[in-house]
Amino acid sequence: MRVHAVLAGTVCAGVCAAALLVAGCDRRDETGPNTTPAPNTTAARTTELPATPDTTTASPTPRRTVTRVFDEEAMAESVRRILVGDYQVEDVGEVSCPPRQVVETDRTFDCAADVAGQVKKVPITVTSDKGDYEVGLPR
Repeated sequence: MRVHAVLAGTVCAGVCAAALLVAGCDRRDETGPNTTPAPNTTAARTTELPATPDTTTASPTPRRTVTRVFDEEAMAESVRRILVGDYQVEDVGEVSCPPRQVVETDRTFDCAADVAGQVKKVPITVTSDKGDYEVGLPR
């Protein structure tokens, strides 16, 4: 009788440990994406997309996918400053840029600028993977 009790306790402990191990395998990063400012840029930030580690095999440490995106508010301020200061466009009102534009060389997109009461497209061309970009004239 004593042997059965010891075996039952050992089996129960083994099953409980296995259940805890399996429960921990499916755990995901629930904190959401981390956002940190990108180095040496005025309008880009880095977003880390969480990767789910595979703990069932002996694999290398899981890597995080890092996608850098522009900060649309900082970019809009910068575009407005360039239009008014460098290009000397008069009567520039609100400027808005699309959210989550990826920092990738040669990528293009448009911001919108209110110029003398009319909405104009302002072309943006990304010139480096560091977050540098070129602001075109409103059209």
